[in-house]
Amino acid sequence: MNPKNISPTTQLDDLSLINGIRQNNMKCYRLFQSRYFTCIKHLFNSWINDASDAEELSCDVMMKAITTIDRFDAAKGNMRLWIYVIAINTRNDYLRKLAAREKEAKVESLDQHVNTGSDMLRIDFLVDTRADSSESSSSSSAYTSNPALAAAQEVINGLSADTRYILQMHEDGYTSSEIAETVHKPEGTIRCICSRIKKAIRAA
Repeated sequence: MNPKNISPTTQLDDLSLINGIRQNNMKCYRLFQSRYFTCIKHLFNSWINDASDAEELSCDVMMKAITTIDRFDAAKGNMRLWIYVIAINTRNDYLRKLAAREKEAKVESLDQHVNTGSDMLRIDFLVDTRADSSESSSSSSAYTSNPALAAAQEVINGLSADTRYILQMHEDGYTSSEIAETVHKPEGTIRCICSRIKKAIRAA
């Protein structure tokens, strides 16, 4: 579709939207923002207590997605997964900086500050989707000194990046069908993966 013919109500697939963004088409930029910003903002509001920071980080994610749009590879998953990964890494960077500031100020540790009361939800803050597992291992100590959560982190560190994405999405409230559509795997496989990971974490 010619980007010049796009109207505000036009329904485009992601690849057409990407092509429009590459051509600096403002209508495609607006459609991209409309399609993904609300979802990303909802995630940050569930991750972070500060509404202002959540808004700013959501905007950062959208900007990163647009400025690095040429790196998107449809063979590795759909656009929603790609933006989701950017959001997770942006959140983890924010939490590292927050932990460092709190350490310098000698206030209570980050794992106490963000404690949600649920071990599985607390584990959410430990999941780092970066390829460098050594960075993940070294940074996880900033989040918790709880032996049980440290053992759970070891289980998570042993997972492949794709499996960590699935775990993260599951803990963020995505349904098995939504995850399956996003990562291009059968829904039954997603349910088995989540069940197996939870059992491994409980046994850790």
